[in-house]
Parts: sequence; structure tokens; C-alpha cells
Amino acid sequence: RLLMLAMDNLKDTAKSAPNNIQVRLTYSELARITSEINPFYIKIAEEESLFIIKSSPMRYQPYFTLGKLRFMQNKNKEGIEFFKRALEINPRFVGTHWNLILAYIYENDFDRAKEEISALEKINTGYLYNEKNILILSHLLVKNKKYTMAIDLFLGAIRNNYSGKDEVTTPFYHTELGKLYLLEGKNDLAKQAFDTAKTAKTQ
Repeated sequence: RLLMLAMDNLKDTAKSAPNNIQVRLTYSELARITSEINPFYIKIAEEESLFIIKSSPMRYQPYFTLGKLRFMQNKNKEGIEFFKRALEINPRFVGTHWNLILAYIYENDFDRAKEEISALEKINTGYLYNEKNILILSHLLVKNKKYTMAIDLFLGAIRNNYSGKDEVTTPFYHTELGKLYLLEGKNDLAKQAFDTAKTAKTQ
């Protein structure tokens, strides 16, 4: 209900100030988020994004929004092109790199997914390696039997001492690494990872 109220308020504001790009950016992105609940808002998000591109073509946000919409519609290749355009304008936007990683994995383009993982690691280690996101990527990679790629993710987190808290690597990363080694049949490495997990510093 609050989301719908916010949408109505932004719609009224956009109508009263049609050239206020910032308002329309917010409206288009909120419509995109709302479309995950109600597909009716897909059209609004798309129309607003296209208007912004026409009025202010060097804004990366509408390309990002269109990329997300295409991704939601299972039009991954179209989504990738929008994300790539967003990156051309703002190469340091974390959300675009993250969504390109997902899109490339879904398209089985693992070489490009690796490139985006590397790029995101340089921009925002914390976003890539927090427990939620690294598990999302790991599960997708395991589903595609890309065990080595998943292992490299956790090795990257450990190499960067990432835990999301005071740069102390928690047992979580070593435990998950051990599970991946087991999937590859590397039992000795799995045992080392599990043993390290037992002694890993926690705070």
C-alpha cells in the first residue's frame, strides 16, 4: 500500500514537472521494482526510461532499468545490451556489473561472467563477497557444474580477507570452499578447508 502511494505521488509530481529528470528517474525505477509484484508497471517503467533516454541520453539509470526489465522478461540478450550501454556511461556502477554477471551465467557465457566478476572485485569487494551474494553466484555456478569457477570465488573472498566485518575471514567461507572441493572430488583440499574453518577467527 505504501509503495502504491509513493507511485501515485511520483506520478503526480512527474506530470506537474515533466522535465524534472530526477523525478522521472525515481518514478521509472520505482515502477520497475513495483512491476515485480504487478506486471502492469512494466510498461510505465519502460516508457519513463525511454523518455529519459530521449531527453537526457547520458544518464546510465534508464539503461540499467531497461536491462532489469528485459532480465525479468527472460530476454537476457537484450538486457545485456542495455547493461553494457549503462556501463559505457558509468563503468563503476556496482548494480550493472552484478546484473551482467547473472545475465552472462544464465546465457552460459562464463568467460564474460569471469570478466565482470573481476571488474566488480576491483570496484566493490564487499558487494561481491558478502555471504548472500557469493552464495547466489556459487549456487548458480554449481547448478551449471562450474565448480572451479565457484571455488575461485571463495578463494577470492579469502584472499581479500573479506567477511563484511573488520576484515576477518569467518568460517563460512572456508566451509563453503570445502563443500565445493568435495564436489570436485578434491578430498584433501576439502579437509584442509574444513580444518581451517574450525580455527578461523571470528568476532
